[in-house]
Amino acid sequence: MLFNMYLTVPVMLFAELCLCISAGVPLVEMILDLILGVALCAFSTAWGCVCGIRHMRLDWENEVEVIKQGTAVTVYLLPNMFVVMGLCVLMVFLGMRMSHLMLTLILLGITVVLAILSYLRVMRLSEKK
Repeated sequence: MLFNMYLTVPVMLFAELCLCISAGVPLVEMILDLILGVALCAFSTAWGCVCGIRHMRLDWENEVEVIKQGTAVTVYLLPNMFVVMGLCVLMVFLGMRMSHLMLTLILLGITVVLAILSYLRVMRLSEKK
């Protein structure tokens, strides 16, 4: 999990920072957006571990079977993609009716709860295996 966070978080922070600066986002919203990005990376990492543990495949003959054709990859990618897309759609629709700061706080709360639940699930599954 730590390796995945080392890979994704710096790139996300740099891209998010460049986007916020070019869009002229206020400082408070920029900081919340950066925290939201880190929370999304944490959710993605924890959910990937849940899928990897639940659908572990140890009887492979080459790496492609595990990495590209495994059940864990499909179970990880589809829900993760739909959750992030759902949050984006929610942000667009609610962004016209609510303050962007309040909306970011709501999405941050949802993402943090999902990340914590996924992390706790990883811990429970790793104790069983």
